[in-house]
Amino acid sequence: MENIQQMLDLGLEKKNTLNLVVCSLSTRKLWTVSRNKMYSPGFALLADFAVQLAKDYNVYVLHKTVEKTPDMFDYTNQKVDAVIIMGSDWTFVKAWECYKKLIAPQFEYIKEFNKKNIPVVMLSVDIDHCGEQLRKYADIRIDKHISEQDLLWQECGALYIKEALKDKPETEKYLFGFNGNAKKRYTVCRKIFEAFDKPFVLHGGGWNRIENPNAIKKGVVKFIPSAQEMSNCKYTICLHDKKGNAHNWLTSRYWENLALGILQFIHQDYDKSGMVVKTDDWRRFKTAEEMLEKIEYCEKHPEFYKQKIAEQNKELREEWFSFEYYYKPLKKELLKFLRGKK
Repeated sequence: MENIQQMLDLGLEKKNTLNLVVCSLSTRKLWTVSRNKMYSPGFALLADFAVQLAKDYNVYVLHKTVEKTPDMFDYTNQKVDAVIIMGSDWTFVKAWECYKKLIAPQFEYIKEFNKKNIPVVMLSVDIDHCGEQLRKYADIRIDKHISEQDLLWQECGALYIKEALKDKPETEKYLFGFNGNAKKRYTVCRKIFEAFDKPFVLHGGGWNRIENPNAIKKGVVKFIPSAQEMSNCKYTICLHDKKGNAHNWLTSRYWENLALGILQFIHQDYDKSGMVVKTDDWRRFKTAEEMLEKIEYCEKHPEFYKQKIAEQNKELREEWFSFEYYYKPLKKELLKFLRGKK
């Protein structure tokens, strides 16, 4: 740890002074190069963090959960200053035996790092960072947890939407589009989706139960092709779940929709405290009927629709489209924590 104060004195930009082991405790591999395989902007951000850390420091990859770049090395018992875990699945407890087989090779390594008091930091883009579960099920200690809520990483939804739309192919235009699994959203969405009398598109699993011939159900679609198709829709919705509400946790979907440039209707349970969206915002809705009435009004009044799109576009901030906006605070937070561990 003797080099950490030197790094701080040199403005956090000194390269190749830290030895970091980077891994993921998620079944979703960190695709640092194969961007088209990504399913969410949060994991795209974690992958880019790994790429940039490897440019700034020595990064060693543990096991096969990170797609190696030319700047990364395999871990072969080198001196290590810290371990950075890039994400974990909060659902792993429900299917522990399956999860354990996929991720187990890393557990023994991390236990050894724990024994040597090498700091283990988890970067998380899920509502649960699994610290207690990992201690209980895998006997692993997380020394520092940094979440997307701590450093406002949800805004990266705008960054990766912009990237996804760079080479957008022409796709069919739809009245409405939505990307998300039906499991926790079916009750809220059923009345909405079964009422549309024009073609609309659904990405995500579990929507086969929707009985509407206008519904174009495409199943699970990876992030980039989904964003490209969603950008050709006029309307969408932004939903949350009960667990997120309890923790005041917001997904990146709101910022994704902003960058897509489509008018989004926001469920009353999303951001209930009004941190980002005012509680009386016109786009909010409580019932399916209320939201459908708003769409109908917009369709009958094109100028009003344009006005609402213009108001929504004013929320966009230029810094959201810069990777450095997310990376610099993370780097500062990491070095501050490691300095305290000397």
